[in-house]
Amino acid sequence: MNQQQDERTRIREAMDRLLAGKATASNGSFTAAALTAWLSTSGTLT
Repeated sequence: MNQQQDERTRIREAMDRLLAGKATASNGSFTAAALTAWLSTSGTLT
């Protein structure tokens, strides 16, 4: 699996968890604070 496929898989899995109400890296709310928390745990924010 290449990097782009891996990233898409991780994003789809995260979306599925959010829609199921089972968020693991945020509280599932669509706020700046929740997005910042998610980015800092995903390794995207440096």
